[in-house]
Amino acid sequence: MRRINRILLLVMLALIPAQMVCAAVQKENIKYTLYLNWKFVWIKAGDASLVTLPTVYEGADAYETTLYTTTSKTADAIFKLRDTITTVITPKIEPKYYFKHCQEGDGRVYEKAWFTTPSAGKYSIHQHKIYNSGKVVTKDTVCTNPVYDMVSMIQKARSYDTASMKKGERIKFLMASGTAVREHELVFNGKEKIKDQSGKSFECSVISIFEPKTEKGKTSVEEILRVYVKNDAARTPLEIDFFMPIGVAKARLN
Repeated sequence: MRRINRILLLVMLALIPAQMVCAAVQKENIKYTLYLNWKFVWIKAGDASLVTLPTVYEGADAYETTLYTTTSKTADAIFKLRDTITTVITPKIEPKYYFKHCQEGDGRVYEKAWFTTPSAGKYSIHQHKIYNSGKVVTKDTVCTNPVYDMVSMIQKARSYDTASMKKGERIKFLMASGTAVREHELVFNGKEKIKDQSGKSFECSVISIFEPKTEKGKTSVEEILRVYVKNDAARTPLEIDFFMPIGVAKARLN
């Protein structure tokens, strides 16, 4: 369960500026049910929701998106998760502020990040993290490519169209988490018909997300999720498969 909050936030990541087709979602509430394959049996693992509302940040119009994740009592026995993760973005889908309060197992973590553009072609991020022990770590990073937090990337990615993407196409992007900025990779796997929980079929784009992995001094990438995104105007993720050390998990749209 440790990865569910982080992986769910990676849904629909894509950095293809030429393919931008719409602005950020202005107001919505998307709800998911989480399932875990535990000893070959699918059990309900919890609930998640993604809520977007208009707001004002530093005197300017903006949008606030929050991801809430809660494991069920059954799943709590395996790994307890209570997360609230919020980002504030501009109408152009530029992240300005990020806040994360999570309880994972017996630990609690607080993270904050502030995003600025100090000059043309420069992207600055100030990250602040408080550990369960009370230890505070801060970090300032300047990049030449845009940097997103996990939640703002959901909205950024949903503003792109996969219609012109080729099967097998790979895209790299930067994402801030904790006090690190890491490169991830998206792979477009084509299209597939998927049924929702009512049994209705939808054509979906199938996308995999890979993250870097270092083992014995060697760096590689591993698939951490596979997401099925409805090819409609809202581009809503219909189903997400998670690949974790403890097994396979799934999030299904309610």
